[in-house]
Amino acid sequence: MRTLEELYALIPDMDCIPGCIACCGHIPWSREEYDRLPEEFKGLEHQFQSKCGLAKRGVGCIAHKYRPLICRLFGVVRGMPCPAGIKVDRVLEEEEAAEIAKEYIINYMKESLEGDPLNGETRS
Repeated sequence: MRTLEELYALIPDMDCIPGCIACCGHIPWSREEYDRLPEEFKGLEHQFQSKCGLAKRGVGCIAHKYRPLICRLFGVVRGMPCPAGIKVDRVLEEEEAAEIAKEYIINYMKESLEGDPLNGETRS
């Protein structure tokens, strides 16, 4: 089983426009990714219904280095282009991205898929 860091390393880097939150939405977090968030960010990720609570207009993602796998895929996968038009040196083909996502889901999202509250639902 690959670590999250090993899976992340398979994804090309993309330099977002500073302050951009165009692709930020209400997304699920794996338990391991959520546990890595510094305490000051916990609870903010589901603060809003339509955008991730960590996405601040004019600032960008306030926890960018801790973002989950799905956020890392936006803009670097053919079929998931950057809404702001940023291009990357290497685009992942949909099949490559699907293999990374499959491994991630099997190894890291099991709890979320079985009713863990981090599965994109607002927590009380």
